[in-house]
Amino acid sequence: MGKLVRVSPHNSADTFQPTSLVLPKDMTYDDWYAFGRDVLAPMGKGLNWWIGDWLAYGEHQYGEKYAQATTLWPDHEAQTLRVLNYVSAAVLIRNQHLSWTHHRMVAALSEKEQRVWLGRAEREDWDASELRRQLNESKALAPPKARPGLYRTVVIDPPWPVEKIEREVRPNQAAPLDYRTLELETIKAGTWYNGAGKLPFDGRGCHVYLWVTQKYLPAGLECLQTWGVDYQCTLTWVKNVGFTPFSWMYSTEHVLFGHVGSLPLEQKGLRLDFKGNVREHSRKPDEFYELVTKASPGPRLDMFAREKRDGFELWGNETGRFET
Repeated sequence: MGKLVRVSPHNSADTFQPTSLVLPKDMTYDDWYAFGRDVLAPMGKGLNWWIGDWLAYGEHQYGEKYAQATTLWPDHEAQTLRVLNYVSAAVLIRNQHLSWTHHRMVAALSEKEQRVWLGRAEREDWDASELRRQLNESKALAPPKARPGLYRTVVIDPPWPVEKIEREVRPNQAAPLDYRTLELETIKAGTWYNGAGKLPFDGRGCHVYLWVTQKYLPAGLECLQTWGVDYQCTLTWVKNVGFTPFSWMYSTEHVLFGHVGSLPLEQKGLRLDFKGNVREHSRKPDEFYELVTKASPGPRLDMFAREKRDGFELWGNETGRFET
């Protein structure tokens, strides 16, 4: 049982313990109300920002060494910490009249767009769900036009509908994704690219790399089949950290490899597993792209890309997300 701590409106922060808050029996209503208004309410509203700013500061000042501080929280909260860090670093326009989740919704947008959407949310009194709906119906997060031509290598990192999984892990804190997710049937149909379901695979020979989550690995195999891609093997990203939503620690992520037509590997004997540190949410490791460059020829296309890569053309509405 946690230690019980008696507090009053004049207690300092170090009197709080993880599992206890005992108020004096003789506390007046005015003091009790003032404690909630002046202490608890600001803490509840600001906690995500405080932790996120603390992490963002540590990453900026100390580089990868900052990740050691995440051990202050249980392993299963590692993903939440990365999200808090990401939002604090990405959102510099903050509206005190809106929730942290409102800001999370616009984290992927430019500073100008953040200002516009947060302003609308305040003026029109949108809750976070309504802001998400408005964003989804707008062109702010809509995919760009299809690129001309066909490719010999295509990397696809589709926005799988994973929000429910994250919320089940921590229903009171896990945040919606910063990009628009797609329904499973839409991903399978391929209509997200050009409306016709025709993906830019070179029929003479094309290597296809499809990122999948644990939950959607079977669906990924169905996607390959629907797209006319012959599955060959699975690549595995071995992460330096993981999270534990239910029982196993999820410390890996997978890429289904397949091909259209006949196209041999550029280099044989490459390992199917690769190691790489976890960074921002949805950001893939450099080691993966190094592996693809060795194994597969150009021209190469990175779909739903969030970062520029040498040797790859990009398709997506956040291709500069992780530029420094």
